[in-house]
Amino acid sequence: MTLHFPGMHPSVTTAPVVPESAARVVVGESPSPFALAPPAGMLSRIKVAIADWRRDRKNAALAQRLRKQPRGPYPDHGYSVFTGPMKTNGLCRAYHYEIERLKAEGLYNPASRNLLILGQPRQYRKLMRAVPEGFAEAYRIGLWVTEFDVMPPDWAFAVDLVHEVWTPSSFSASALKATGLPVKVQPHAVRVTPGAALPRSRFDVSNDAFLGLAIMDLGTCPDRKNPLAHIAAWRMAFGEDPNAVLLMKVKLSRHKGFVRKALIDAIGASKNIRLIEEQFSDAEITGFQRMADVYLSLH
Repeated sequence: MTLHFPGMHPSVTTAPVVPESAARVVVGESPSPFALAPPAGMLSRIKVAIADWRRDRKNAALAQRLRKQPRGPYPDHGYSVFTGPMKTNGLCRAYHYEIERLKAEGLYNPASRNLLILGQPRQYRKLMRAVPEGFAEAYRIGLWVTEFDVMPPDWAFAVDLVHEVWTPSSFSASALKATGLPVKVQPHAVRVTPGAALPRSRFDVSNDAFLGLAIMDLGTCPDRKNPLAHIAAWRMAFGEDPNAVLLMKVKLSRHKGFVRKALIDAIGASKNIRLIEEQFSDAEITGFQRMADVYLSLH
């Protein structure tokens, strides 16, 4: 269990100790409620199977149409970049930071035939409807991130589209070795933008409260993000103390209604643990983080 302290609130002189047992509420000692989504009926399973079959056929067609040519990296300086429209999520923020890193290091070169593709394989069909000039001859590098300890099977088609993979962690690299491609661990570039903290009044939190934050995208693999342990740890440390507030900023896909229900059920009547689901800009995310006395990350 990890607690990151970006800066203690002036009214707090010592960091609270959160019992390690809180982290075991979800991990390893009880079945995850997120794994207990309502069982799909036969018709639903058939629909999913048909959708997967159609997806795999379209992916295979894309790999056939844009199959890479055997080659190694070019001696060109730096990298050109191919990406699509950016969303307001953590992964797209990482793409922005990667472009800024290349520029800061003098490695951003639109003329380079070494092409960095910013997008996950599941996005390739949409991203590659139109490809840049020279794509066929390019040495292609995919920036991929997976939260699983094995490569997602529906990414297999993308092995025929890229020559090399960059990924931000050794965990992800271990899973992506299954591609048989060169895999480079390239940690996410992080840029801290200037700016003030968001006003706590926006979230109905008093200025003298001890404030904890957690930020997580629960659209995929909610178990690994471990949100229930965040709730349990806060409750074990502070009980119902109204002067110790946890704000959990979560992103949920439209298919994860059962996750929201599990979180709401776990929070129950607690007034000092709250879900935040609104979309934030990059500047707002930074200001949100700067409000905190402690940041929780129980991955």
